[in-house]
Amino acid sequence: MKQRIRGTEMSVDWIFGDYRIVKKIATGGMAEVFLAKKMGARGFEKLLAIKRVLPQFSENEDFISMFIDEAKLVAQLSHRNIVQIYDFGSQQGAYYIAMEYVFGKDVRSILKKSVEKQRRIPLLQAIYIIAEAAKGLENAHNLKDPCGASLQIIHRDISPQNILISYEGEVRLADFGIAKAASKSTETRAGVLKGKILYMSPEQAWGKPIDKRSDLYSLGVVFYEMVAYQKVFDADSEFSLLEKVRHGQVEFPPEVFQKVPKPIFRILKKALEKDPEDRYQSAHEMHVDLESYLFTTKETSRERTLSNYLKDLFQEEIGEETKVLTEKTGTLDEKTAFAEPGPGTESREPVPLPESERVPLLQSLREAVLRRDVRMRVG
Repeated sequence: MKQRIRGTEMSVDWIFGDYRIVKKIATGGMAEVFLAKKMGARGFEKLLAIKRVLPQFSENEDFISMFIDEAKLVAQLSHRNIVQIYDFGSQQGAYYIAMEYVFGKDVRSILKKSVEKQRRIPLLQAIYIIAEAAKGLENAHNLKDPCGASLQIIHRDISPQNILISYEGEVRLADFGIAKAASKSTETRAGVLKGKILYMSPEQAWGKPIDKRSDLYSLGVVFYEMVAYQKVFDADSEFSLLEKVRHGQVEFPPEVFQKVPKPIFRILKKALEKDPEDRYQSAHEMHVDLESYLFTTKETSRERTLSNYLKDLFQEEIGEETKVLTEKTGTLDEKTAFAEPGPGTESREPVPLPESERVPLLQSLREAVLRRDVRMRVG
C-alpha cells in the first residue's frame, strides 16, 4: 500500500502516529474521517474514527486555530448524550481528532427511511429523542472551567444530522465543530453565518451574537420536523429561506398538529418563539417539560422501544454494515460505539470501537442477540 503524507490522501494500512488507517469513511467541507486502529502493547487494539484536516486547509492558520479550539472544547465534554473525543494531535503537519462512533443512524437518515417505509417515528419516541438531546445540551451549556466560570459553550449547529441514535436506542449529540466557548483564543465573529440555514435561530440567521437559547430554537426546529414530517420553512432559494428564518414566523397547520397533545404543542411553540426572551431559557427547562409529559404516558422502556423501532426500520442496513465491518476488521466487540461524520460528509458508514476483549464478530453478535432476547422475555 502507498504511504502518503501531508498534502495528499492517506492510504489504507498507513501508519498515522499511534494509529493504523483501515479505510476512509467520509470527506466533509474542511476535514476527512477515517476508520483507524489505535495500537498498544501486547496486541491491544481499539477502533476509532480519525477526523483529519484536509490538506488544503493545513496552511490556513485561522482554520487550524478553529480546529484546535474545537478539540480543546469537545475534550471537556463528557456526557452520555454527547459523542466523546479520545485524542488530539498532529502527524506530518496534519492535525487530527480521534473520536467515538455511534453504531446507528442520525435523525435525518431515520426520517428519510421512515418515509420510504411509511413507518413514521412514533410520537413518544420523537419526544424521548428530543428530551435526551436537551440533556446533552444542558451538560454543554452548563460546563464550567476549573475556577467555576461558565465556558458558555454553544453548539451552533443542532440539526437532524448531528443527533445520532444508536441501534440500542442511545441518543447523542455530535459535532461541536463550530461550537463557541467564550474562553477560546480565536473568537467566532458575529456576522459570520455558520451551520445549516433551516435550523438556525432568527438571531443566528441575522449574524447577531447568540447564546444557549439559539440551540434550543434549533432543537425545536428538529422536533417540529419529527412531529409534522415537514420542514418548518419551505423556500425556492437559499436567500428566500434565509429571509424566512430571519423573520421566524413559524406556522402550525391545524391539519398537521390537531392530533398533537396540547402539552407537546405548547413545548414546540415555546421552543420556536422568535424572541429569545419568550423561549425556554435553559435546556433543563425544556427537558423537564418533555420528561414530565413522558411520565404521564407511563412509558418505561423508552430506550428499548426506540431500539426495536430502529432495528426493524434498518434491518437490511444493519446486516450490510455488519458485513462491511467483518470484511474490514474481522472482529467486533458487543459494546460497540459509533458516530456519524460531521455535517457535509458524503458517506456515513459506521465504525466500531471495541472496549473489551475482542471476539469473532458473528459469535459476538449471536451471543448478544440471544442475551438481549432473554432479557426482553424476562423483563
